[in-house]
Amino acid sequence: MGISERWQQSLEYFRWKLDHNVSDSAFDSLRKMTAKQGLDIFDLRSIRSYLVDQLRIERRRYDCCPMGCMAYIKECAEMRECPYCKTPRYHQSPDLVEVALRRNAAFSELTSRGHYDYIPLKERLRLLYATPHVAKKMRYAADLRETKNEEVLRDVWDARVMNHWANLSPPVYPLSLI
Repeated sequence: MGISERWQQSLEYFRWKLDHNVSDSAFDSLRKMTAKQGLDIFDLRSIRSYLVDQLRIERRRYDCCPMGCMAYIKECAEMRECPYCKTPRYHQSPDLVEVALRRNAAFSELTSRGHYDYIPLKERLRLLYATPHVAKKMRYAADLRETKNEEVLRDVWDARVMNHWANLSPPVYPLSLI
């Protein structure tokens, strides 16, 4: 069973958004314009959730300052306001936050003003290698090494210092050299 026409159109518009680096707010404006003309495409939250579900992407959601100052992780995980801009972490009033926390309510019962989704590196690499033209580009350095040409310096990967690091077992590529 295939996807509905609405999902297909929504995903085509989402692809256009990504290809042309269109902001979320501009995409939302486009949705409103297309709705006036009878084309009902899904909102970004629905599209992203659909893709996460369909692609089985592992992601982690973290609270952050809505101004982008910091993430509420590690030693900052229990802070109630941003130490930089003093913006409250939660939509609820400070009094309600205090009451919720005093009665041992979980932080998950409170609504954060800001959050972001983190996709672990393993998941990102899996998705990149699942795309044939991207996977080919990611193999560039390895393919170059397999077709070694001692007479011509074709790329930074042919340089003496890179060969030194690549010939170690296991190969080591210091970030300062890449």
